[in-house]
Amino acid sequence: MADRDAAVSPAAPQRPLLPASLMAHTGFLLHQTAEEIGQLVTDRLAPLELKGPQYGFLALLEESGGLSQHDAATRLHVDRTTTMAMVDELERQGRVERRRDPNDRRKNALYLTGRGRSTIARAHRIVAAAEVEYFEPLSGAQREALHRMLTTLDERAQWLEQSGRGER
Repeated sequence: MADRDAAVSPAAPQRPLLPASLMAHTGFLLHQTAEEIGQLVTDRLAPLELKGPQYGFLALLEESGGLSQHDAATRLHVDRTTTMAMVDELERQGRVERRRDPNDRRKNALYLTGRGRSTIARAHRIVAAAEVEYFEPLSGAQREALHRMLTTLDERAQWLEQSGRGER
């Protein structure tokens, strides 16, 4: 237990220790960690009036502008209702705009506006700083190894989904 306490940043808020039966499950720890980093990112993005899922949506549009709502929802694994509400909010904030899809006039394509590009640039810096803070107890090699392992698991999940052997 002393080793675990030493690995926690002194400024980190303490939460009650979980039962050993839960601490023994890697998936549970991964879920807890995702919840914690997600909350940290949400807190840090609050001054931009941006939530974690909106950050993901803007980042997707930054790399793949011109996506339909359906395609964006599929790629982010978000249901259509949530996606529609998110797009409506981002559009209201002036960060995203809908344009007719040049390849299919029945569809709208989503694009970042100038404000959206500015927001995502600031958000990337904020998220990177939050990650540095959160993962501070890990060495650089440990962070790189963790990232590689998570990437491997994500690639496997994508393969299973595409092959029809699993769902996300």
